[in-house]
Amino acid sequence: MGELLTAISLVHAILGDDKKSIPVCLITFVLVLIPDLVERLFHCRIQTEVYLLCILYVLCSMAGDAYQMYDRIPIWDKLLHTTGGLVFAMFGTYLPSLLNKGHKTSIFMCAVFAVCFSVAVSALWEFYEFGADQLLGLDMQRDTFITAIDSRLLSGDLNTVGSISGIESVTVNGIALEGYIDIGLIDTMMDMLVETLGALIYAAFYLITRGERPAFRPAEKGSTP
Repeated sequence: MGELLTAISLVHAILGDDKKSIPVCLITFVLVLIPDLVERLFHCRIQTEVYLLCILYVLCSMAGDAYQMYDRIPIWDKLLHTTGGLVFAMFGTYLPSLLNKGHKTSIFMCAVFAVCFSVAVSALWEFYEFGADQLLGLDMQRDTFITAIDSRLLSGDLNTVGSISGIESVTVNGIALEGYIDIGLIDTMMDMLVETLGALIYAAFYLITRGERPAFRPAEKGSTP
């Protein structure tokens, strides 16, 4: 189903001459195959509801660009990052068992590792967005207009914080802007914050249930993931 929806979106992008969305659809077509690859490569079984969540996560990421959902629904991006925090934390709880075969790993350590793993993936993604913006001139790290600046560079003394508040407009090369542009810093930090929140939510659930309802389970011997 994921492949079909991606193919439909690809045709829609081609017919609509949406050149930006075409590579996104092609990448998504590969990403929807990842849950199956994870099962095979890591010898695990993904719970059905988690499998569907992973596919939905990938398709909604595609919809953000292909159908302008990032602009139509302002919180779309933050919902995706929160979901990503959950998904990567789910996989993170399985990794300690995979890496320590034959040894019992404490539930607490699995939960801690899950949060650390999810935060690390979040940081790597932000590195990717930063690189894409710098090298390709994209705007993956969405800019935000701010109306106040606090910086030591605004004062003559580096031990004193200078401030500019009530910014209503800024002119750059004759172009009037609504305020000072933060160049993606706020978006990046909020993305990492909500993704960490998603990881913490799953880690808390994992501890409360004592790991008895894992999202990823070792594949049974003799079975084909």
